[in-house]
Amino acid sequence: VIRDRKEKAVRAYHEMRPFLIRKFVPAPIKMLLVKSVLLPIATYGCELYGMSTARLAPLQRVTDHALKDVLSCGSTPGRGVSRKL
Repeated sequence: VIRDRKEKAVRAYHEMRPFLIRKFVPAPIKMLLVKSVLLPIATYGCELYGMSTARLAPLQRVTDHALKDVLSCGSTPGRGVSRKL
């Protein structure tokens, strides 16, 4: 079930990514799109099978990528250092 939710969320993310990376669209509008489209797709039915940290991690990664696009902050070399600490 988690794998299916992740696949659908990834497909939705890839469809909306061109809109999320546009500089002229205000960040609040992009956030509304993520909150109203991506999060419901990712979390549909979660209350039925429970959400532990391990189950939530794949879905969280998809939403994290979308939020990075909204904030225009891609991965940087320094991010890997903070994970190792």
